[in-house]
Amino acid sequence: MTYDSPGTSGNVLGLFTPGGAIRIGTDAPADLHLDAFVLATSPVNGEFTVDSWDSGLPRGTLHVRGGVVENFFGPFCSFDGSGTLQSGYARELRHDARGLVPPCYPFVARAQAGVESKPQPPPSLQLERPFPTPSSGLIRIRYVLPRDEAVRLEALDILGRRIATLVDDRQCAGSHEATWEGASARRVRPGLYLLRIVAGGEVAVQRVLRLQ
Repeated sequence: MTYDSPGTSGNVLGLFTPGGAIRIGTDAPADLHLDAFVLATSPVNGEFTVDSWDSGLPRGTLHVRGGVVENFFGPFCSFDGSGTLQSGYARELRHDARGLVPPCYPFVARAQAGVESKPQPPPSLQLERPFPTPSSGLIRIRYVLPRDEAVRLEALDILGRRIATLVDDRQCAGSHEATWEGASARRVRPGLYLLRIVAGGEVAVQRVLRLQ
């Protein structure tokens, strides 16, 4: 790390190490200004610290204007019983009013980078593909309700005319199964039909092929 005096170091965006510590050496000047964001994320020794922080003369204040994220809170200085700085640096994190670097961020334990989680959509009505299809006999129809709802499941012809009502009831949330069989199934002509379910303002449709 090369030190630049305040006003000439605005070209530094940040310091990052995924596998170790970020350290300020003993030859760094007093009242050090760091116009950067510091990121030390190693789970073993990820810390932002000062070499020989507990010995030698006081070094004044460390001004970090970008903020710090680290896995471990690294030591910076020691004080005597009255609170007087004895060695190392005193921390100071503040916003750079020039707008060259971002505002100060808090120190964060156990920093971790990963994929941002996306909000999950609310559960919706599901109507599975009827089985078997094509079929000349009984057809099973499975569906899932996201909540307790009044349910209406109908068989329609290709023009949308109702052939049969298979379910017309209030049911609890979860998986359900209905069948299309009996007289209403035997009297229809071979061809393509629609199974439509309506529940809680949602509608789902599946196609089924009837054989002779």
